Amino acid sequence: MGRSAGIRFFIVGLLALLMFIPLFLAGEVIDSRADYSRQTVDSVGQEWGGIQSLSGPTLVLPVVGPVTRTERREVRNAETGEVEVQTFEVTETGWKAPVHVFPDAFDADMATTTEIRHRGLFRVPVYSAEADIRATFGLAGAEALLSDGERILWDDAEFHLSLTSNRALRGAARLTVDGTEAALEPRAAGGPTGGIFAQVGDPRDVGEFRLALG
Repeated sequence: MGRSAGIRFFIVGLLALLMFIPLFLAGEVIDSRADYSRQTVDSVGQEWGGIQSLSGPTLVLPVVGPVTRTERREVRNAETGEVEVQTFEVTETGWKAPVHVFPDAFDADMATTTEIRHRGLFRVPVYSAEADIRATFGLAGAEALLSDGERILWDDAEFHLSLTSNRALRGAARLTVDGTEAALEPRAAGGPTGGIFAQVGDPRDVGEFRLALG
């Protein structure tokens, strides 16, 4: 009787094991497909530019002013004739922190479209947008932010827009300053984000900046 019960338990255990094997294999296939799906979404997203955030626009006004630095010089002592190292403070005109001006008025129209990208067995939706951005800046108070001896180089003002990644710019980017087109350039590498900028000259008499992105 005991031997018969043991055989039955053995058979039940063997059947449970045999049932677990295909379930385990099916789970491995499902996990593998899920991982490949995530990798596919990430890969297509990187190619397309990924999630995008726009920051700005801003006007960046370069500033120059007095900069004091410490300089060590060798000086000959007139009495002893020995050469001594002395510390001097030298004040000269140099670059100071620029003034960043945000818009007084800002409007943006966005038109979005959706496409399906195929990668193997998977379909990945991607999104694109065309933006029409209009901004005006109030600059009357900019010089009040300066310290003594500082001045703004108005003719060297720049228009900046930050992006998560410039790779997402699929179409032409076009900036007009009161109807006159300004040349846009990618922001120099090494910053925390991507972006574009344009030298716009003296912006104090400008009515509207208009930026089209695709």
